[in-house]
Amino acid sequence: MNNIPNLEDKVEAIYLYVKNNLNDQGDNWENLHGPNLEYYINQLEQNECEKFIAKISIWEEDILYKIADSFLFSKNPNLKSYYLYCLIFIETNDFEKLEYLIQNLTTAFNCLEKINYEINFLAKLKTKIEKLKTQEREYINLIDEIEKKIELGKFNSP
Repeated sequence: MNNIPNLEDKVEAIYLYVKNNLNDQGDNWENLHGPNLEYYINQLEQNECEKFIAKISIWEEDILYKIADSFLFSKNPNLKSYYLYCLIFIETNDFEKLEYLIQNLTTAFNCLEKINYEINFLAKLKTKIEKLKTQEREYINLIDEIEKKIELGKFNSP
């Protein structure tokens, strides 16, 4: 399936498109499916974005993994795309998928809106990074940044 189905429920259309193409080759994901998803996600209206955010929380890990990169390039102002990328990272359990996702995690984290960090979200993000036991400087610095925001949030919470 090379096109996203023309359904009234655009969120369901995205789900079906990804599910039907899960086993497609990596090059097709990079050159065909990824751009299709980016374009389609950028066209979602406010109410569709809200539905999308609510629905993806129950989608399978394989589907979330396939759509993650689309959030890095999303230009939809109604979508918290970098937050969603971080959330997919948190929800992913497969080690190889985590190794891939962490490569863009610093970028996604640094692009998050600078207000209203949820301490629980930050703590989960930090824990997931620590579970990878990576010693790369970039990720150690990211953990430090998350810890600073957690401490700041504790002092700024009502």
